[in-house]
Amino acid sequence: ARRRTAPGHISAKRSIRCEIRSLENARADACAIGYKDTPVDDLLVFHIVFGKTVPDISLNAVANLGYAGMQFLAPVFAGDTLYAETEVLEKRRSASRPDAGIVTVRTTGRNQHGKVVCTFERSALIPCRTGP
Repeated sequence: ARRRTAPGHISAKRSIRCEIRSLENARADACAIGYKDTPVDDLLVFHIVFGKTVPDISLNAVANLGYAGMQFLAPVFAGDTLYAETEVLEKRRSASRPDAGIVTVRTTGRNQHGKVVCTFERSALIPCRTGP
């Protein structure tokens, strides 16, 4: 699954959050430390990568239980295309909800060049399948 980071997404995120960090807002500051342009806010990168995993991992989840080990490893710029891949780390029945299980996954976000831009783990409470 892939998604391109569009300038409109970035502008909307900046106005909603009232982003004040100069690195994400001032091209001159970003270029002064060696970036080619202003980087995309890490939280927007997380939301894009996380969003790509929802149909496969947690679309029908009862609840998202938590996130851990979030790392942002490379800058993302407007126009970059992000891909997400997810590995199941653990799955088990819920002790308190016999009709559901807890699934823990690790997601890796990559850009169009295959470079890892972020990683994180998350757990979700998922309904169990019924039948044989």
